[in-house]
Amino acid sequence: MKRILAFVMVLAMIISISSFGTYAVEVKDTLYQELFDYFGGNNPNSYLGENPKVYIYDYAEADGMEFVCAVASWRGADTMACSKDFGRWHIYSPLSNSHSALSLYVKIDGKIYTIEEAWKDGLVDDLTPIEHFYEYTIVYGGYSPNPKNKYEDDVIQKLFSQEELNDSDNEIVYSEKYGYYSDNSSSADERTPDYVLVFVYGDRDSHYGVESTILGGYIVRADYGYTPFTFGYAIYMPQTDELYSLEEAYETGVEGIESVFTEAKIGKLLGDMDNDRKLTIKDATYIQKMLAGFKGYYDVTIYSRSYNEKLPISNADFDYDRAVTVKDATAIQKYLAGIEL
Repeated sequence: MKRILAFVMVLAMIISISSFGTYAVEVKDTLYQELFDYFGGNNPNSYLGENPKVYIYDYAEADGMEFVCAVASWRGADTMACSKDFGRWHIYSPLSNSHSALSLYVKIDGKIYTIEEAWKDGLVDDLTPIEHFYEYTIVYGGYSPNPKNKYEDDVIQKLFSQEELNDSDNEIVYSEKYGYYSDNSSSADERTPDYVLVFVYGDRDSHYGVESTILGGYIVRADYGYTPFTFGYAIYMPQTDELYSLEEAYETGVEGIESVFTEAKIGKLLGDMDNDRKLTIKDATYIQKMLAGFKGYYDVTIYSRSYNEKLPISNADFDYDRAVTVKDATAIQKYLAGIEL
């Protein structure tokens, strides 16, 4: 059953990424073409299909190197998700494809390598830059805690039974993404944060199924039905030992919850067409050019497992009327001018 589920998950995620486009990822303009060439986009023997594209799912820069999680629309999916060990890092990927099991690459001095190649050749010896990647985090089978996560034991014990923790077939994923301090201090060594943003799930009852919601004007999306939290994210408050899903924390009005979007960069700002995480007049202009058919201007569809008329249909549907028209560009202009919509 797990093998079948993994196959469906991987295949569906690649299909959904192909239709969803890049999601809240900012990269250098030349990287798309470089990856296209690297994947064999100009090779006549490659099966490109219609409108071949490269999709970048996550990105980071460190020490002059560029790390990416990327797939090509014409590359097929493997039958299983994949995990591999690199020193102290245990990397898990549900985005396996026929070019690289992990779908992880690094660009060094103008050349692109798989993460396996770069590690084996000694070009990379530190995978810290990709620890924040959405789907790339520490995985345990037959759970054992990771000492670098300060609040892991508190959160895990609330969510999983001892039987589940001892089950070697139950993969439990946990990582701490961000800590919020109400006095805006970044010195966290000897202080307790107001809350910690964690990404956590176990594979019990998990299933594939795209979900989206809007929180604070940001599109939050999950390509996989995480358990126990739909989007995988939770808010843990160490001072009171309270745990909320991300949606519950937002609806409850947890102090500083907006920092999850602005500082931790979770989600995609509705109407932010140029992916600079700001809403400006350039986004309204972007929509106008897209509607006029300018090359290179595209929208991002918002998917949900079940129909939800309260969701906009795409990133450009700023007025929530489930259609993308010039009225959306006008709505952004009015919003920026402080005119009530």
